[in-house]
Amino acid sequence: MGAKGLIETYKPKLAICVYHKCEDPVSIVEYLAQLVPEYQFYMRHYTYSQHETVLYAV
Repeated sequence: MGAKGLIETYKPKLAICVYHKCEDPVSIVEYLAQLVPEYQFYMRHYTYSQHETVLYAV
């Protein structure tokens, strides 16, 4: 993961599309929570299909 150090150091706000794999929402939250325990996570769905689901880490 090339951005791991940057995320740990700078703790940027992130918007990540999580509709590619069923396990993405859970696995990405778990991974980011290990890197930055202070992150709060929000998910927003923008369409009626499975597409356009975005995870926010702030």
